Amino acid sequence: MTRLHFAHANGFPAGSYRQLFEYLPDTWHIEAIDKIGHNPQFPVSRGWPFLIKELEHYLESHFDAPVYGVGHSFGGLLTYLTACHRPDLFKGVIMLDPPVVTGLMRHVAKAVRLTPFFDKITPAGKAAVRCTRWPKDTDLVQYFKQRGLFRHISEDIVGDYVASAIASNEDEHILAFDHQTEAEIFRTVPLNLPAYYNKFTVPGKLVTAEHSDVVKPSMVKQFIHKNGLLHTEFKGAGHMFPLEQPGETAKLIQRTIDNWEHG
Repeated sequence: MTRLHFAHANGFPAGSYRQLFEYLPDTWHIEAIDKIGHNPQFPVSRGWPFLIKELEHYLESHFDAPVYGVGHSFGGLLTYLTACHRPDLFKGVIMLDPPVVTGLMRHVAKAVRLTPFFDKITPAGKAAVRCTRWPKDTDLVQYFKQRGLFRHISEDIVGDYVASAIASNEDEHILAFDHQTEAEIFRTVPLNLPAYYNKFTVPGKLVTAEHSDVVKPSMVKQFIHKNGLLHTEFKGAGHMFPLEQPGETAKLIQRTIDNWEHG
């Protein structure tokens, strides 16, 4: 049996990816932490050491054998870091447009992180002040469709996001995860990736989006080389391609895993 754990992007609970999961084979055992970083036993801190522990703990308690780790954005980088710490838990890792900060940008980010400007050049600032409550009569699917990240995502998938990210009562709709935790995850992104280059020992693939505003070719060239990664560019899409094109993303994941299994 093929065992797969999927790690979500920051601010997009695992239920947002329902359609992507449905495109994957029914025979696969697929698991996902619903909201990474929200278990008080594993707090968010610089470099994400406790989030790594959270993923380790989940894999140990939900699978009886090594898994293929797949993650989008934050989830892709977290899966990579966890595989570096515990390669015994993984058969392979697929990273979908992860926020890899290397080279000169790493040094710039380390300096800027000490200032309030870091919130302006990362999504942390917007996450910290995002709306968290809406009147009961708000059409939340249309509300989010008007936001840039959701522009090219179908209404059905935006509906999946709303169902997984929003709680409702008789008076209002409320964000169902902590937006300050979301901001802290952005603020504490690991900037020490060279320390991991000799620790990644499982098969790995990096998938970058052709029109990504998060991952640039110059940022990942060294990362690919130092980790011995396969690399694929997802054409005609931006950073949110796993939600914009779930069917094509699922095909890419399945082809990669099939090649590792049988190639």
